[in-house]
Amino acid sequence: MHFNNLSVASKLWTTILGLMLSLLALGTGLYVITVQLNAQTAQEVQAEEDRISLALRWKGMTELAVERVVIGAITTDELLSQRLQPQLKTSIQAVSAVQKQIVDGADSPEDKVQLERVAAARVIVLDLVAQAQKTRSAGDVEGAQRVVNDRLLPAVASYIAAQEAFISLQQRQRDQIKADAVERNAVARWIAEAVAAVVMLLGIGLVALTVRSITRPLEQAVRLTDAITDGDLTIEVRDDRKDELGHLLQSLSAMAARLRGVVTEVRSGVESVSSASTQIATGNQDLSARTEQTAANLEETAASMEQLTATVTQSADTARQANQLASTAAQAAERGGEVVGQVVHSMQQITDSSRKINDIIGVIDSIAFQTNILAL
Repeated sequence: MHFNNLSVASKLWTTILGLMLSLLALGTGLYVITVQLNAQTAQEVQAEEDRISLALRWKGMTELAVERVVIGAITTDELLSQRLQPQLKTSIQAVSAVQKQIVDGADSPEDKVQLERVAAARVIVLDLVAQAQKTRSAGDVEGAQRVVNDRLLPAVASYIAAQEAFISLQQRQRDQIKADAVERNAVARWIAEAVAAVVMLLGIGLVALTVRSITRPLEQAVRLTDAITDGDLTIEVRDDRKDELGHLLQSLSAMAARLRGVVTEVRSGVESVSSASTQIATGNQDLSARTEQTAANLEETAASMEQLTATVTQSADTARQANQLASTAAQAAERGGEVVGQVVHSMQQITDSSRKINDIIGVIDSIAFQTNILAL
């Protein structure tokens, strides 16, 4: 899975746990290596110490055996010399057993070479011991003393010196093991420091990658929101990442697209409103013209109403006159022909006036209806 497709929490946990586990593994590895090196060093040092102790014991047993040889060879006490013979034999056997143990435990070429030197010196010493014992057994005490003093003691000195050289070699090897252990520990620490440096570099790289994977989309989101704030809705962000930040960028881009659609719809609505306003203005002009025409019609109606009022007044006067004429008709019956003609003529005028009144009322109703329509 691509790193950018991980969730922010997964990225942070991966970075933190990766660093912690790396440091834990480094510390554990360093501890295990140190423990193993110390255990190996302790084992090797203990082996050398045991070998040195055994070599010192070997040297002490050799010195004891040599003393018994010397005492047995130079003493004039025959009984003492005889008592020392079995002890000397036992001592030589014990020295041989320890020497065999040391030889079997030798594992370095230097040890084997030095042990060969010790073995060669021991052969010489054993030959001289046998000569001294043989001379002493023959009763030649002075000859045995000469063998001991002139040949055996120098050979024993060489033998002891070879053993001491072997002991010194073991001590040097022990010290070298300690020095090597210190050097190995130093190398282990250097390796651990190098690995720690590599882990830190990898950690820094991982942290940088994590920070970049978080801050970069945030910067894009900030630029997008700033552009939207400034009124620029043409900006688009395309990112195929699958984390929360990628979802945020996709949502912001979709919001910008939606806002563009809304602005387009608003612009279309404004254009429609503008067209309707133009039509309303035209209608208002028509309404104004019609209102002016209606006012003129109202003026004409008012004039007609004045005429109608005058006509009604005249009709009332005529009616009064007719009533007067009717009241006087009986009296003037004798004038009937002439007066009746005048009455008939007056009634005809009243009828025409009534018809005009009906027409005027119809006109007024029509004007009222149009006025209501204009008011709506």
